Amino acid sequence: MDAAVELTTPGRARVWRLHTAASALAFEKAQIAAMEPAT
Repeated sequence: MDAAVELTTPGRARVWRLHTAASALAFEKAQIAAMEPAT
């Protein structure tokens, strides 16, 4: 987290961490899915 704070503000780093954690939880509960581009 310290590296993220060096690149941006502490508040923005906390929001990014919350977003990442919420996305991981939703993915584990199968509420969202990873989309792969068609080739």
